[in-house]
Amino acid sequence: MSTNRKATLTNKIVMEAVKAAFIKLDPRMMVRNPVMFVVEIGFIITLLLSIFPSIFGGTSDRGYNIAVSVILFVTILFANFAEALAEGRGKAQPIASKKQNRIQKRNASKKTARSNWLKHQNLERETSCLLKRMI
Repeated sequence: MSTNRKATLTNKIVMEAVKAAFIKLDPRMMVRNPVMFVVEIGFIITLLLSIFPSIFGGTSDRGYNIAVSVILFVTILFANFAEALAEGRGKAQPIASKKQNRIQKRNASKKTARSNWLKHQNLERETSCLLKRMI
């Protein structure tokens, strides 16, 4: 993992992403992502079938419906977590970028100062060589 990724992925961002993953379970927020909204509807239907197996007029295996419900719920949570984590990293990246820019500017100014000093030393050396030749 690069140093920039380490800087933008912190415990604070992860914890906020976990909270946001549960907050985004709200159907009003899920409508913005149609695919995950359909998965959420499927989760609700299979959950209802797990609790009331004959709700749609047939019989179904409770264990199977519970397993499908759990898989769909984990899928929704993971998608919400990934989205929230990306948002958190996106907010943290400008902060890390500003820090990196400060470091680069400081290093550039040091290099410029050293370069100027070396140019000055070379100029003095050349001047003294010219003066010695003239004498």
